[in-house]
Amino acid sequence: MDLLEQEKITSQNFKRHPWELARYKVLHFFLKKIPSKNFIVDIGSGDAYIAKELSKIYSGSGILAVDPNYDDEFLAKNEGARLVFSKAIEDIDSTQTVNVILLMDVLEHIQHPEEVLQEIKKLPNVSPSTQLFITVPAFQNLFSEHDTFLKHFRRYNRKQLIQLLHQSGFEIEQSGYFFFSLLLPRVFEKILGIKPKIGLHNWSGNSFTTSIITTLLWIDFKICWYLSRIGIHLPGLSCYCICYPLPS
Repeated sequence: MDLLEQEKITSQNFKRHPWELARYKVLHFFLKKIPSKNFIVDIGSGDAYIAKELSKIYSGSGILAVDPNYDDEFLAKNEGARLVFSKAIEDIDSTQTVNVILLMDVLEHIQHPEEVLQEIKKLPNVSPSTQLFITVPAFQNLFSEHDTFLKHFRRYNRKQLIQLLHQSGFEIEQSGYFFFSLLLPRVFEKILGIKPKIGLHNWSGNSFTTSIITTLLWIDFKICWYLSRIGIHLPGLSCYCICYPLPS
């Protein structure tokens, strides 16, 4: 969750949104295919939900959660050995070889994302074997007040994301969309001028409803993924790319 949304949480009975739970399952699906996960860097880690979940599953891995909006109080409360928090990617231990970098719903926050991608590519512990997993909100036509609140500069389609990564010196392994089932409701909201009512911070569904919706979104992803393997790219509310930095 973005820290801007976390600030809006008022209930002590906060419940994680199905979209966020399903997105984590999507990430885990791809991570299981990576042979080496000794050191994972989560850039734009927000409330650190993903970083903390990964630290439970990959207890032998070092994980660095990076977000420029962390304050000193947050950093002091979340000191750890295997899971480390930082404000800047420059704080990555130069003795560590980075196996995986996560940029999940981050690039849309950056006015000049190619500069950040180049900065990542030049890190001394990033190599052509480092795998990047990137997600972004899809389709600029769906840009809404919610994007404005989250300080997004743009949304991307698959072609635009691939072009950005190619121009920044990355080789694409695979790409596609997910959450096809959420696309039509968002299109109708946009056409009818309806403001989205549910954000990640104020989900109020019970555990059964949350589980059902999370499962349906997971099935949605698997359908999109299998179809993408045969060249059929169903559109979705999110776009992803898996890529590697090309040798300089």
